[in-house]
Amino acid sequence: MFDGKPFGRNTPFLMYVWAGNEPVGNIYPSPYTEKAVTIVLRSGDPDSGEWLMEQRDVSADFERYFSRPAERVTGVALMVDTDNTDSHATAWFDDLIVH
Repeated sequence: MFDGKPFGRNTPFLMYVWAGNEPVGNIYPSPYTEKAVTIVLRSGDPDSGEWLMEQRDVSADFERYFSRPAERVTGVALMVDTDNTDSHATAWFDDLIVH
């Protein structure tokens, strides 16, 4: 989340996801707000059960998708969500580093 209150109605944010079937690299606007973009980093099951590392330049991603630089990061959230897919998922997170 950037430039506002964490989870605020007008706070822009990027969502990086491991999707079920969507192609890696696809970008989807949120159906709920123009302030959110979903970026598919992984898809499907090939790497499930393995420890994986992801690294992103969130400032560059923000500027690419919102056409302006971010002032500051105001929140980070890690979530597992299958609300709209009628499925289930389990995830483990370790060593989150933000700088």
